[in-house]
Amino acid sequence: MNRRFLTRIFLLALAVFLIVILINITGIFLGSSDTYPAQLGTIEVAFDTEGILIRREIVYSSSVGGSVEFLVDDNTRVAKGAPILRINPGVTPEDKPVSKYADRLDSLMIDLDALQARIRALEDELSYLVRENKFDEIDGVKKNLDHLYVIQNSYDTPELTLEPVTATGETVGGRHVIRAPMAGIVGLRMSPSDPLFAFNNRMIINYKALGTPEEGDIPTDIAPSEGLFRIIDNRASFVVLVLDQKEFEMFRGLEGERINAVINEIPLRPVVEEIFETNEQNGVVLRFLETFEGDQDMRTVRIRVIPKRFSGLVIKTSSIVEEGNTQGVFVMHGENDFSFVPIRLKGVSGDEAVIYSDYFYVGDDAEPTETVSLYDEIKEVGR
Repeated sequence: MNRRFLTRIFLLALAVFLIVILINITGIFLGSSDTYPAQLGTIEVAFDTEGILIRREIVYSSSVGGSVEFLVDDNTRVAKGAPILRINPGVTPEDKPVSKYADRLDSLMIDLDALQARIRALEDELSYLVRENKFDEIDGVKKNLDHLYVIQNSYDTPELTLEPVTATGETVGGRHVIRAPMAGIVGLRMSPSDPLFAFNNRMIINYKALGTPEEGDIPTDIAPSEGLFRIIDNRASFVVLVLDQKEFEMFRGLEGERINAVINEIPLRPVVEEIFETNEQNGVVLRFLETFEGDQDMRTVRIRVIPKRFSGLVIKTSSIVEEGNTQGVFVMHGENDFSFVPIRLKGVSGDEAVIYSDYFYVGDDAEPTETVSLYDEIKEVGR
């Protein structure tokens, strides 16, 4: 009898012990369902968009029309003077294809008069600020001017054209033979709109007025002065992105910096080559040193752009509160025991933020400010 009684007592004590352990682990009665631990991680500021591919390339045509026999494959590297194609002038070609932009080239150029007027206005504003010693306002005006100067210096003659450059040839055995005018990659897929996307035009095209550019095909019969092949300098490809204001602000201060991007599920590291702001559009030009599928042929490309990545302690933005003009969170020390701890943000994306851990400095403070540490329990919403 005593033995059975003692066994029951032991089992009851064991059950109580296990329940206490379970409560401590799950925090059922400590309100931990409203808290979470600060953990190390990385967040991305990213978005998906479509860009226009621009290359340092020259579109060539022939003074002779006929059926075409290419002597090299598409996207083949050639030396200057290497034979590229033969034209049989005895075959009557179809009519020369016409670009969808042929009758509206003027509408595809940004307003250069407005650009110049804006430059003059900002130059006057800069002179005024210097004269009045308002040096704290100068940087913003200078940055805006720099972006406009980039556009102004991007072209020699502000003119959009659809006319290719005529390549000289020679007659050999009754065929018109054309050799490579320069070394580079030969692009055989041609669109009648290709000359529009010359590198020097990259900053003066009104991309919002383009619509979807035509993609190219390899020609079999060509008319005189019709685009026939491209010679591409493949040292880099450029993707122009036209952005809304929120996306554009992500690139402030990133000129010359490498960012992360993904094309066709391939991670890439382009350079932010240029930033442009005009009355018509805001955007960036990304320079890719790596190759990706279609970089020599495509005119449009889907791209995931990741201007910024932040690593550190990851918290929820819903936890962030403000006390006395100081941002912070409430950290739990025990049951219903929370204290306000100041934080310093590294970056925010969606409902997550990355903060500095352990301590940070404010301005010229000699002493650090203590902040959240790894695995601190943070209250999710306010107090």
